Amino acid sequence: MAKELSPCERYSNWVQDEGKKKRWCVALKATGPEQVQIILQQSRAGSAGDVVVGGEFMTRGFAEEWLAWHHNQRREEERSYRRKRLLWIIIPVVLAVLGAVFNWAWHNL
Repeated sequence: MAKELSPCERYSNWVQDEGKKKRWCVALKATGPEQVQIILQQSRAGSAGDVVVGGEFMTRGFAEEWLAWHHNQRREEERSYRRKRLLWIIIPVVLAVLGAVFNWAWHNL
């Protein structure tokens, strides 16, 4: 699966000024997803309303978009880790089974 671009790397309906978007992204990253989620939960602003994250006023919609992207990235990383871990479990099992089959065939055929 191709890595999804963050709201910082792609077009966003919430901000067109690239300089402002970069400042917002720096503030979001420095604040961290857990704290951003708390800020959003405490805010009554609508999607187009302002929230303050890391000293930057930004639209709630952009912060929500960044947070959703961050959660998706975390889920993908966890899935990838589990697939790799499962592969490292399966390979030795398959090799052991093949070894047993060859050993049986060597001694019985």
